[in-house]
Amino acid sequence: MGPITISKQLNPAMPQDFYAVVKEGRVPAHDVLLTNPPYSGDHVEQLLQFCRSNGKPFLLLMPNYFCVKDFYQDALGGIKGAKQVLYLCPRKRYFYWTPKGLRQRGKVQTQHSGAG
Repeated sequence: MGPITISKQLNPAMPQDFYAVVKEGRVPAHDVLLTNPPYSGDHVEQLLQFCRSNGKPFLLLMPNYFCVKDFYQDALGGIKGAKQVLYLCPRKRYFYWTPKGLRQRGKVQTQHSGAG
């Protein structure tokens, strides 16, 4: 096995809609997908569908509650596809946090505020 090279293929200075890039067939050549996706809207469902169809290894940092969402198994190709995914979970609860100053006070998500 050789050295691992990490390269950002999509320029963060020029934000692009990932799903538009996928739809247009402009996904850069890659060996693995590593992301911490947004949890809002249908981002997770679309991302899981992409991961299933992409045929490459993927690592997604996501809360475990997505495993019980209605779309989850279907997005991974049914129960057989979902069972082929390797799930890694920390021994202790993992707390997500936003660095100070990056989230407006009124924009705290309920699962982060102690209410959920």
